[in-house]
Amino acid sequence: YQGRVLGCINVASHVTPQFTPFARRALEVISAEIGNIAVFFKNKLALRQSERNWHTILNAVDDLVMMVDPLGRLVTANETFSRYLRKPVEELAGIEIVKFLRPEVVELRKKNLEKVLTERRMVRVVEEIDNIWRENSLYPIFGDDGQVHRVVIYSRNINEQKRYEEALRTSEEKYRGLMESLDNVVISIDRDGVLLFANDHVARVFGQAADVMIGRHVRDLLPDRKS
Repeated sequence: YQGRVLGCINVASHVTPQFTPFARRALEVISAEIGNIAVFFKNKLALRQSERNWHTILNAVDDLVMMVDPLGRLVTANETFSRYLRKPVEELAGIEIVKFLRPEVVELRKKNLEKVLTERRMVRVVEEIDNIWRENSLYPIFGDDGQVHRVVIYSRNINEQKRYEEALRTSEEKYRGLMESLDNVVISIDRDGVLLFANDHVARVFGQAADVMIGRHVRDLLPDRKS
């Protein structure tokens, strides 16, 4: 098959004369066809194993993962997505996923899919629906013709991340308020001596606004010392 030996056919005959050219040619044709069939089934088995491996990986993820065609119709999805909609994936295949969405988010999801198809690149969108924050990443899959044939959508719940960010923001605001209330010079610098933070008292001492000083080296703020 394509220059490779896939097997060997051993033919024995009780007749003394060798095979005729016609018989030999017939055997060669049969051998070639057997080779084609063997490769076909080998590739089919490899594809099945690949699909099993793919689904195993997908089902190990707690986030929503689905694959759609350019029209937004579901091709396949992981078990998390199936549990989310309370329906088996087999019943969902071929249905537009926007049919399971609330009307106010349908247009946004359609625009995201269209953006992937037209710009032919990954698109990431963060959105909040019913106090649930999700990060949706859409990845294009290209066919042999170079066109986008499928889009994989990975939807991750980032509520915990948002809570952490909000807690950090609140903590920073409290810290800044405390530092600003002190009647002492309070600054924060990095390892290279670049100013990261300065309270209002520093601004009064140096006669410059704090936001003007941020990003400058501390030595640039000190008066020149001449011997």
